[in-house]
Amino acid sequence: MNLDWVESLPREAWDDLWARNPGATPFQTWSWHQACREAFGHRPLIGVHRGQGTLQGLIPLRVDGHLWRVVRGYGWGPSDDLEGLGGAVCELAGEDIAGRYDLWDRGESSHQEAGSLVQSTRLLLTLPSDFESYLSTLSKSLRADIRRGLRDPLNQVREGTATDLPVFFHLHEARWRKRGLPGVFGERVRRLHHALWSLDPSIAKLWILERGGHPIGALYALQGQGTTYFYQSGFDPSASKFSPGTVLVAHVIRDAIERRHHTFDFCRGDEPYKRRWKPDREVTQWRTILPYTGMGRLGAAWIHRAHAVEMQIRARFEGGSLWSKPGIPKRS
Repeated sequence: MNLDWVESLPREAWDDLWARNPGATPFQTWSWHQACREAFGHRPLIGVHRGQGTLQGLIPLRVDGHLWRVVRGYGWGPSDDLEGLGGAVCELAGEDIAGRYDLWDRGESSHQEAGSLVQSTRLLLTLPSDFESYLSTLSKSLRADIRRGLRDPLNQVREGTATDLPVFFHLHEARWRKRGLPGVFGERVRRLHHALWSLDPSIAKLWILERGGHPIGALYALQGQGTTYFYQSGFDPSASKFSPGTVLVAHVIRDAIERRHHTFDFCRGDEPYKRRWKPDREVTQWRTILPYTGMGRLGAAWIHRAHAVEMQIRARFEGGSLWSKPGIPKRS
């Protein structure tokens, strides 16, 4: 087995490898990484493993740093999955990186290694064959809220297009401004999602909830390999009494069931409102930091300290529900 390093790959080969890997996520597609490249301008370092004339594995990375040269997963920040595609390509990359760079900050992965830090929890829901069966698993009060919201004639949920992204960004910011925070969609991240829609609109999905013709909520999801990923959301705080989050999440779960998807992935974060929807699986994601030199050990210590601060901030701002009604207890 050997690994080559390239800056680009033909889309057809990448797409074929992605399709041959069950469980591969939208964050591992050619379109996602190309959108990241257009938005952030980082030069990719792609580890490629070929065998029998076909692409067998790849891992997209980028090199950062001044005091120490650190290798990170390409898409670091907006991506919820930084793992490579296919077999032992990650181990092969690690062998080569160890001799060339100070530090490999592997980012979030579902695999725990020695010295890994707990980064986040992902909650997943196994979808049944029909929406009514799913509703029967929920609490009586949530079922009532869902039915009332979906039947309200003033509520209209429509599937959005790229032209609706500014509406979503505005609603997302409104949600976070209430907490004195800017949200996660800075200028470059917005460019990423505009680029993604132009490259492959089948991956990105957007739903807008309008009430009386006025948008009061939006949910942005990604789709692939039989899974719907709840990526981000936003709503008008002045319309919270209409439970826009409840209406949208219910609508998108119903859509996923009708598409015959098998999983609804709530993505990063263990906020209490997600628990109300009865996810039945948890995936703990780990952050693995591998120092290879003296400077790498200094960099690792710095990152560990920054991680501790980051987790304190997350506990402060993600500890409560941003969507559900007040009074939902926190999970102990």
